[in-house]
Amino acid sequence: MAASSDFYQVLTVRRDATPQQLKAAFRKKAMRYHPDHNPGREEWANRKLKGIIEAYEVLGDPERRRAYNRRLAQTEVMVRRKNSASRSKSVSQYMVDIMRHRATPSWARKMAFAFVFFDYYSKENRKVK
Repeated sequence: MAASSDFYQVLTVRRDATPQQLKAAFRKKAMRYHPDHNPGREEWANRKLKGIIEAYEVLGDPERRRAYNRRLAQTEVMVRRKNSASRSKSVSQYMVDIMRHRATPSWARKMAFAFVFFDYYSKENRKVK
């Protein structure tokens, strides 16, 4: 469960939480999701409690918490890089935007115009007269 989620979100604490705040959040969550306090939903409560225990084991140990924070920061950087790379457009995409009358930067309009103009001009010069 906790492998794909953020341990700080599991315990609902901030990333700069003190050990006392972590312990208090762990106890509160553990009591809330304990199988004895959720009759009829023991399996669900047991899964939630396992995730809470795993999160507290990692965040409660200072060395494991530092390693987790490093890995979390690296993941966030990779996600930001991926998102910024996916937002870049090619020239043909800008040309499609121009044809559809979408807002585009002025440099892209000039570049697309030059591309279309010079392509047409070169074809006209190649025609046999």
